[in-house]
Amino acid sequence: MASHVNNGSDTEDGASGNLPPLKFTLSQQHGLKPLSMQNRDNSDDDDVHFCGKCDEEIDDLYSDGYGSPSAVACSICKTWYHQKCGDLSDELFNVIKQYGMQGTHELPWHCKVCRKYAEKLVGEMVDLRRKHEKLEKEVKDINSRLRAIEINGTTVPVGREDQSMQKVVKEIIEQDKRKLNVIVSDLPEITKTSSPRVVLKSVKELFQSKLEVSPNDIVKTDVISTEKGCLVKVQMKNKTAKHTALTNAKNLHNDEVYNDVYLKPDLTYEQRKKEAELRQELRQRKAEGEKNLRIVRGKIVTARPPPSQEEQ
Repeated sequence: MASHVNNGSDTEDGASGNLPPLKFTLSQQHGLKPLSMQNRDNSDDDDVHFCGKCDEEIDDLYSDGYGSPSAVACSICKTWYHQKCGDLSDELFNVIKQYGMQGTHELPWHCKVCRKYAEKLVGEMVDLRRKHEKLEKEVKDINSRLRAIEINGTTVPVGREDQSMQKVVKEIIEQDKRKLNVIVSDLPEITKTSSPRVVLKSVKELFQSKLEVSPNDIVKTDVISTEKGCLVKVQMKNKTAKHTALTNAKNLHNDEVYNDVYLKPDLTYEQRKKEAELRQELRQRKAEGEKNLRIVRGKIVTARPPPSQEEQ
C-alpha cells in the first residue's frame, strides 16, 4: 500500500489548471490527522513522503530514497514516521535504521495503526483456526458414526444393501416405541377376555401396593395373548417410574398373592435374541468355574463378591 496517492493526472480538471485532489496517507484512512493543506502538489515525485502523524514532509531522505536519518517506514502500510511521531526509542530507532532500512534483510517495524489491526487480524485467524479444528473433529465423528451403526452390540456397516439399512432403521424405531413399556406376566385373574377397565385396575393395584409406583405414572395397559398365557404391556409415564417398578419387582417372589408375577422390559426380537445369547454365555462361564458374574446393560461383568467370600 502506498504511503500517499496522487490522482491529479487522472482527472479532467488537472489539465485545466485547477488545483489537483489532495494527497491522502493511510493515517487519514484510519481517522488520524489529515494531510496538511499546504501539500497540494501536482508533481510526480515518488521520493516525497509525509509523516503519518504530523503530516510534515520528510525531506531528509538518503540518496536512494529509501532511508532517512530522522524517520522510518511502516513495514505494512509503508507510511513514514519521524522517530518522535512513531514513539521509537533511540535504541530501537538505530537498530531499524541499521538493519531495516538498508540492505537485503528487512527488519520489520509496524506503526500503531497497523499494529492494532494486525493484532485483531491475528486474533481472528486464531479463532478461525480453532473453529476449523472443532469442525474437523465433528465431521470426523459424523463419518465414524456413518461407517457403522451399532445396536445392542450388533454392528451393521453402512454400504450394505438397502434391506440391511432398512432393518437397522426399523429396529431403532421399534426400540424407541418400547422404551417406557414394562411387560407383566401371570397377573392374577387376568385373561384374554378381561375388559380394559379390569386390567387397568389390577395393574394399578399391583404397582401402587407392591412396586411403590403411583397410579398416575401408568399411561395405559394392553393384554397380549400368547401360547403360555396372557401378558400385560404397561406403558409408564417416564423412565423413573419404569426403573422403580423393575427394581422393586424382585420382592414379589416373597409375596403371597403376586409370587408368580414377573416384570421385565418390553424388548424387541433383536434385543430378546441378544439377551438369550448373553444368558447362555453366562451359564457356560459359570459352569467353567467363574464366579460373581452378572448381566449389566447388555454385558457380562464381574460383580464385587459378598464380604463373606472376600474373607475366604
